[in-house]
Amino acid sequence: TIACSSIADVLFHKHLEISASKSVILGSYPSDYKNLFDGNMIEVNEFMSDDEILSIIDNALINKIKLAEMADRLYNIVRTEHNLDKSLENFNNIINQALN
Repeated sequence: TIACSSIADVLFHKHLEISASKSVILGSYPSDYKNLFDGNMIEVNEFMSDDEILSIIDNALINKIKLAEMADRLYNIVRTEHNLDKSLENFNNIINQALN
């Protein structure tokens, strides 16, 4: 699924939604999230030529097992680290820090 971090270089919900649906992202990710996305998506950007992008896509589609592993890996991370329980935990930590 195609997704980019935009000119703003920020994480969008689409990055997590795509991963939560066990689809592999084709595009770019926000620089602050290198640890999350690096190696878990197919990276292309606006500075690449059309031929380079097509070659990257073709090479990625050849190895279905690797694509499935990438999809599963990021799906599991998103499922365990980016959910309502984690959001509430983070929110409570912010509130507790503000109150202290």
